Amino acid sequence: TWETLLAGLGAVLDTHDILRARTAPGGTGTALTVPEPGSVAAAAILTRVDAAQVPDEGLDEAAERAAHEAVERLP
Repeated sequence: TWETLLAGLGAVLDTHDILRARTAPGGTGTALTVPEPGSVAAAAILTRVDAAQVPDEGLDEAAERAAHEAVERLP
């Protein structure tokens, strides 16, 4: 279920520091910061795409479109 997926992603985010890491301009360049476990909400970063009405031959295209949209949302 969606809730199970969110819980699993949350556990992975809390376990692996680099998945929470962010870059920001620093005094001498770019600084890497790692927020504390629990500071990144899985629900805020996971997007659900409903492909129930997409025919089998269109699934690759739908997945590619969703991936491109996700890249465009990156800061």
